[in-house]
Amino acid sequence: MKNLMKPIKWGKRQHGQGNKHQDADQVSGNAAVPEGGTEDRLRESDILMDSIFSAITDLVVLIDRDYRIVKTNRATCNSAGKVAEDVVGMHCYEILQNEQNVCEGCPAKRVLEKGKPSSAEIKRIGDDTVAAVSAFPVFNADKTVDMAVVHARDITEERSLQEQLLQSQRLESIGRLTGGIAHDFNNILQGIIGYTSLLLATDELTEQQAADLEKITQLADRAVQMTKQLLLFSRKTSTEAIPLDLNELVAETAAVVDRTMAKQISVETVLDRSIGTIDGNPGQIQQVLMNLCINARDAMPDGGTLMIETRALTFDEHYCHIHPDARPGSFVAIAVSDDGVGMDAQTQGRIFEPFFTTKEPTEGTGLGLSVTYGIVKNHGGFISVHSQPGVGTTVQVCLPRRPAVDKSTLSAEPAEVPGGTETVLIADDEAAILDLSGRWLEERGYRVVLAQSGEEAVEIFDKKHDEISLVVLDLAMPGIDGIEAFKKVKEIEPGVRVIFCSGSAVDQVTEQIRHEGANAVLSKPYTLDELAQTVRKVLD
Repeated sequence: MKNLMKPIKWGKRQHGQGNKHQDADQVSGNAAVPEGGTEDRLRESDILMDSIFSAITDLVVLIDRDYRIVKTNRATCNSAGKVAEDVVGMHCYEILQNEQNVCEGCPAKRVLEKGKPSSAEIKRIGDDTVAAVSAFPVFNADKTVDMAVVHARDITEERSLQEQLLQSQRLESIGRLTGGIAHDFNNILQGIIGYTSLLLATDELTEQQAADLEKITQLADRAVQMTKQLLLFSRKTSTEAIPLDLNELVAETAAVVDRTMAKQISVETVLDRSIGTIDGNPGQIQQVLMNLCINARDAMPDGGTLMIETRALTFDEHYCHIHPDARPGSFVAIAVSDDGVGMDAQTQGRIFEPFFTTKEPTEGTGLGLSVTYGIVKNHGGFISVHSQPGVGTTVQVCLPRRPAVDKSTLSAEPAEVPGGTETVLIADDEAAILDLSGRWLEERGYRVVLAQSGEEAVEIFDKKHDEISLVVLDLAMPGIDGIEAFKKVKEIEPGVRVIFCSGSAVDQVTEQIRHEGANAVLSKPYTLDELAQTVRKVLD
């Protein structure tokens, strides 16, 4: 409980009627006590009890059956801003909870009624502080409950960290599920796009049939974009990173946003010129900015101010302990703020889930923030959200600040799709993909051998490796997967040329297989022309 833990000067006790104690500051566990009889030993016990009681840093009180405090410790007095003689005699709920009646679910009540230890988490009314409260019975000579010891510890930060961890784990689980669905969906799209391409390549179509196939292709392309967004959320897609000046990117995006916003929304930027650069994908980072700006716009139906800020931040171990998603180091932060309707805590807990939206069904898919989350995580960053209903929302994206590196660009693919006469072994557990890939390469002059599993691919390669010039392996196959099959064919022929195909090319796996000697990676769904171009490029 935040306002119960404010340190104040420990007040001096005055001796008087009732409980008589030495001042706690003058008592220690090794306090000298007079030697003698029973009275001296009782005094020694009392002094030792005072010393132990006051040394406890949590709030501890001894209460009677009327909930009045009989004895208290230093931490309780400090939190209440009172000295001990003022606290003694008050009700425990007045001191611990600022209440006028026994707290709902009070463990002390159950202890005094039933005589058994009890505990509960109690949230202070009016704020977000949470205390773990435990109570224990104190029996008199008749073995009836005479008093209770109440112990209270502020666990607000612990519960906050636990909730953050659970939220992170939940999003991670959703991400794994989403990535698996997107991977399978990409295999289906690969077949749809491939067979449509085969049909469009024929000369026997009517004009209407060709138009219908083009519409199928357009719809499939839309589905491809959605699976890419799902893979971004699950962080199962690679990121082509180059040195980026975020100030420049923010300025460009803000100009676009300003032109498209309603007149009653003002777009402002505050840019820190000392932030340096990051390594990032410009298209993906701009997508993050656009998603955040669109959400800010939608949160201000009556107009307001949309603010985009950049700043350089450094996070230490202490900050990262409080914010589990963060990690120590230098970061560049982009904050997008609005003064719109804001969100409650329940909504904030779900905003990064795929397909969760507070908008009407026709106004959004619920993928914007989940994609933003995936892109930021894919770039090694993290997101924090601060929002209050009726006040507005600030979303801060933190991306690692890194030394600049030389820009590199991908070589342009040839416009024409060349063929060849080499033998290509293709392994995939999807029959449709095998059929499409084999037919497309055979039409371009290649000899094609097909395998429906990793085991079959290794067996075929073992028999015909002298004839096979290239192996195309699906990364995810039951039994022996692509990586294991790759290692086995390399044992047979160390110089084998290999192309991997994957519906979810995880960065670490891509780096691993390239390090092992793979020549190229194709992300599904790819076009048949892309397959033919990559085959020719690797063979050459």
